[in-house]
Amino acid sequence: MPFVARAAETPPIGCSWPAKIDADTLNTAFPDESATYWATRFVAIPGAHLEIHGTYPDARYFSFHAYDELQRPVGSLADRELIPDAGSVNPFVTPASPAGGAYTAFVAFTGRPATPEPNTLYAGRTAEGVPNPAGFILLRVYTADDPEDPAGGQPLPLITLVLPGGVRVPFAACEPLPPSTGGAVNTAIRESSFPDAIPRVIPFVATESTPEFRRFFGLDRTLWDRVPSNPVTDPVPRFQGGFLSNQHIAYLYRIISREFGDVFVFRMRTPSFPDTRAGDDPTDATDVRYWSVCQNELATQRYVACLADHQSVIDPDGFATFVVSDPSDRPTNAPNWIPWGGIYYDGVVIYRHMLPAASFAQAIQNVPEGADAATIMGDYFPRSGYCSKTEFEDGGADACIETSG
Repeated sequence: MPFVARAAETPPIGCSWPAKIDADTLNTAFPDESATYWATRFVAIPGAHLEIHGTYPDARYFSFHAYDELQRPVGSLADRELIPDAGSVNPFVTPASPAGGAYTAFVAFTGRPATPEPNTLYAGRTAEGVPNPAGFILLRVYTADDPEDPAGGQPLPLITLVLPGGVRVPFAACEPLPPSTGGAVNTAIRESSFPDAIPRVIPFVATESTPEFRRFFGLDRTLWDRVPSNPVTDPVPRFQGGFLSNQHIAYLYRIISREFGDVFVFRMRTPSFPDTRAGDDPTDATDVRYWSVCQNELATQRYVACLADHQSVIDPDGFATFVVSDPSDRPTNAPNWIPWGGIYYDGVVIYRHMLPAASFAQAIQNVPEGADAATIMGDYFPRSGYCSKTEFEDGGADACIETSG
C-alpha cells in the first residue's frame, strides 16, 4: 500500500494538533491577539480523508481552514456551517443554546465540487485549480467566554485519518503542548521605546506607496506595495491571500514608519458586534461577528498588541480613535492606545471585519479590488495620520489626521 508510510505525516507526530500559535514561540503570519490557533499538517493521500470530531466551544467564533504550502487558504468551514451530530445543537445557529454539542467535520483531499457535501472542507486544490499535495489545517477560536480557557471550555477536537479501504488511524490529543512563555518576550517589546538617538534618515519607501489604509487581497500586492511606483503594466501573479489568512475575515492594512512621526493615529465609525463575554449571543443581528485592530511588525509578522471590539473605547457617536506609539510617546488623552514595539522601526496596522451581515454595506468584504475603500466604507473607513504626543494632547485625532498630508 504505497501511501501507508506517509500516513504518519497526516497529521504528524501521531497527535491531532501538535502546534499552537503563541505570543512568543509562534507569533507569526499576523495573528490576532484575541484568537488562539492550533495547527496540524496534512499530506493529501489519494482516496483518504480526515474526520474531525469535536464539540462546539463557548466562544465568539471558531472555524477550520485548509492551506497550501504557501499559506494560502484553499477551503474553510465556519462555526455556523457545521451541522451538529444527532441529538446536539449548534449554538452558532440556534440562539440561546449551550456549548458542548457534538459535530463531525471532514477534510477531503479533492477540489470543491459544485455541490459540496455537508461539514466538508476541501483541501485538494490550490486557488489556481492544481492539485494541492500537502498543507496545513488551522483551528481558530476567537474570544472564548472564559479568558483563561482559550479553547472555549471544551477539549480540542480529535482527528482520525481514514485510509483507502476504510482503515482508520486515530490521532490522540497533543498533551502536553510545549510550555508557553506567557508572552514575556512580547511584553518586553511592548514596554520598550525606540531610541531617540537614532537619526530619522532611514529610507522606507513602503509607507510612501501606502498613503492610506487599503484592503488586503494577496501576498503579491502586499509585496508590490514595498517598492516605489513602477510604470510596468503587465499583470502580476495572483497569490489569492497568504499569511494563513482567514476566509471569514477581510482586512485593511497600512504600513507605517517612524520616519514620518512618533505617533500614528486613526479613527473610524465602528460596526456593531455581539459581545458574548457580556452575555450577547453569537447569533445576534449585528453588523459583524467580530472586529479588531492590531499593530504588527512587517518582517517577522509578529503582533505587538491588538485591541478587539469589546476592549475598545467607543465614543457615544459610534466612532473610536486609536493611537499607536511607544510608551514614552503615549498621549495622556489617548482613548485606545496600542504599543508600537520599541525594537521596530516599521509596523503594519491591520483592521479586521469578520462575517459581516448582508445588510452591512460598508464592510471591508464589500470593497472590490481596484475600488476606493474610503468611498465604499464611508465613515467606517479609518482616516489616519502621524503627529507628535504634544500635537495629539493639544488637538486630539483631528490635529494628527489633518496634518498628515
